[in-house]
Amino acid sequence: MYRFSNALVLISVLAVAGAIIYFNGIETGPEVKGATPDSISKPEPEPVSTGNQAPDFTFTSMDGEVVTLSEYKGDKPVLLNFWGTFCQPCMEELPVLERFYEANKYQMEIIAVSSEPEDSETAVNSARDRLGLTFPVLHDTAGRIESLYPHAQIPYNVLIDRNGEIISRITGYDPGIEWILKVSFDLE
Repeated sequence: MYRFSNALVLISVLAVAGAIIYFNGIETGPEVKGATPDSISKPEPEPVSTGNQAPDFTFTSMDGEVVTLSEYKGDKPVLLNFWGTFCQPCMEELPVLERFYEANKYQMEIIAVSSEPEDSETAVNSARDRLGLTFPVLHDTAGRIESLYPHAQIPYNVLIDRNGEIISRITGYDPGIEWILKVSFDLE
């Protein structure tokens, strides 16, 4: 009986010690504003830095329009939006961005980038049409633009001022995105 109770005490001590080591060893990382369990996550890459010039790219939109980011420099601020058809927060954010764009398209630009595989072109086109998106939608199947603006989850928004400088990054869907854009881009 004495041996059994010693073994039970030893097992209990080991279980508690293991739990302490396990839970103290987990790093939860910084809290991400707007992140939800539905957000799409992957390993944390090195993000582009606020205050730096936005990396330039030229890409053909799904409508056949050639889009060059630097062409907006000196003219309009740009919201670069990364999204996916499989991402519920993205599907909630895009109609909000479209309404904001329609009200402010002469003062700013939105460029939406989907990095889904080639075989998802129908889904990307369908989402664009269903949501009535009028801003440029780029289907970057090779992830070229995404590699310039690495991120861990979508939706991911990069706010770029009139001078081509990154002024903010937003990870996850923030219901206050319209207010953030209005203030950040100093729109009337």
